[in-house]
Amino acid sequence: MFAVRCVVTFFLSTIAFVFLLLANLSGAKAPFVRNLYFSKIEDQYGQYIWTMYNFCSFSGKELTGTGTCSATKAAYPYEPYKWGSGFSRYNVYKNGSKAAYALILVALLLTILANVANLAAFFKRSSKFFSVYKYTTLGALSLIFIGAVINTGLHKNGTKRIVKDGVYTAHMGKTMIAFIWLPVILQLASVLVSFLWRVKQSPRDVLDDKEHYDENPFESSERRAL
Repeated sequence: MFAVRCVVTFFLSTIAFVFLLLANLSGAKAPFVRNLYFSKIEDQYGQYIWTMYNFCSFSGKELTGTGTCSATKAAYPYEPYKWGSGFSRYNVYKNGSKAAYALILVALLLTILANVANLAAFFKRSSKFFSVYKYTTLGALSLIFIGAVINTGLHKNGTKRIVKDGVYTAHMGKTMIAFIWLPVILQLASVLVSFLWRVKQSPRDVLDDKEHYDENPFESSERRAL
């Protein structure tokens, strides 16, 4: 049962990692990630999208071609106030989007570390390594959740304010939002399984777990001194 728990949690965490990795491809030039944007603005001239790494504009009604994009950089700031009135506290959008990027990136790295610990727990039958997995995954879940809340809140608020002026139409990128929220659900499931699924180790698992190796009382230093 210990091995089964490792497999189930590893599967959930790995799928979460895949979604986080895909989310980090936001802003790449490959056509299959073109729809990975946080929010989009449209007018009679074309479309404009905010991704995780840049801001791009496309002519026409479809996100086709390479478009014209800003220089790619980590934690590209969200600046909706350049497209509408009624905005205040500009730094909330700019710094908030940067903070959310950092949180999601650290969560991605923690997820990798957690999966390595889970693999070690599986092959070594080690509850110690599995504990590392549990708490590392819990940390990753917390960061993903906060990052997802920040990004969703900022872009929802920014989109609403831009549309209010009546100059542009705007909406959030459903695919991108899904890709940052699905890991929250998957990691939450993994954490619940790892903490609530109590496993009684078999005698073999106990012997295989290095933390259960005790010093042989018949070969203790006190006995050898006699």
